[in-house]
Amino acid sequence: MNELLSEKIGPGKLVLSISNDRVELYVSWLPHDAHELPALKLEDLTPLLEKARISVTEERRGLLDRSLALMEGFTPPIVNYLLLSGQAPVPGQPAIIWKVDPGTGKSEDDGLAAFDPYSVQRFINVNEGETVCELVTPVKTVDGVDVYGQVVHGPEIDDKPVKPGQGMILQPDGRTCVAQTSGAIHFKEGAISVQPLLEIKGDVNFKVGHIKFNGTVQIRGTILDNFNVSATKDVFVSGNIEASRVEVGGALVVNGGITGHLTGTIKAGGTVKAKYINSATVESLQEVLVSTEIISSRIRAGTKLVAERGALVGGNANAGELIRCAVLGSKMGQLTRVAVGSEKKAEHKPMMNVLRRLYSNVNMKIGARCQMLTVDEKTGPLLIKEDEESPGLIQML
Repeated sequence: MNELLSEKIGPGKLVLSISNDRVELYVSWLPHDAHELPALKLEDLTPLLEKARISVTEERRGLLDRSLALMEGFTPPIVNYLLLSGQAPVPGQPAIIWKVDPGTGKSEDDGLAAFDPYSVQRFINVNEGETVCELVTPVKTVDGVDVYGQVVHGPEIDDKPVKPGQGMILQPDGRTCVAQTSGAIHFKEGAISVQPLLEIKGDVNFKVGHIKFNGTVQIRGTILDNFNVSATKDVFVSGNIEASRVEVGGALVVNGGITGHLTGTIKAGGTVKAKYINSATVESLQEVLVSTEIISSRIRAGTKLVAERGALVGGNANAGELIRCAVLGSKMGQLTRVAVGSEKKAEHKPMMNVLRRLYSNVNMKIGARCQMLTVDEKTGPLLIKEDEESPGLIQML
């Protein structure tokens, strides 16, 4: 509310105020001292209204007379009494009534403490079988009129009709739309559909923010440091993955490499493929397949861990069935721990006896090709690490 003007009238002070939308006009009738105030008359009020450029038409005279007559029932001081009102705009009804959370990522608190530059997600995420919206007949917005007689425009409403599109099922009531698949809501040519694939045409950066998607994600760039990507299905990355947190329900395919800077973590329900892995934690319920090297990383594969043409150096590596690489360990003395098979504690002597029969020397030189080694539930895991007393050798424990 804003004060328009004030003026001394006899023993009192008359103040006119207006609402922020200029639709309502208020009057205050305040005594200067302890004097009793007479009833406020229209002839006292009219000059002040004209001074405020509010016209007093014949229609308004009747409205003002009734307002002042009701005002006589109050004892001064009278503060912000509604004197006159225009017509507020009536918002229309869009063609869609949402039944899901838009998920903008913004907090209700607009303070700086709640600001997160990494959370800028704008698309609407839905699950298969979820009620997304109701389609209704759109209603246009009706503009209002303020106390000056000027038009007050209401909020703009998209009153174009909408129809269900791909991935959306219209229920028998002819109104309710249910998602046929998981994904993101998409509008095109008057149709609302569900897209199971989210495509990012570049890097995952501050413009894109964290990604949480119910479906498959295609990233045409790199996932930069400190950004999170979560998808219920597969994720394809054309570039690299830096020190990020990536959780995938399906497979993760990275055309470049994974450089975790000791903080990056990868969790996947399916196969993980990358050119290289450096200083990262990677967990997969299936395979971890790397074209070149795995350096100073923590790897856990449900079935196989393969670095076909490169080295597995430093860190920890565990696979349920086999580990295969071109070079295991390093002559620089960096400790490399490898485990194949079940993590259950078991007696390793049966496996050691087999290995001793296969190799005349249990110690193998670094640089030799590693063999495919498997362990069943009875024998427990095979652990391999560099011999700390003899750098350049690995020891089977």
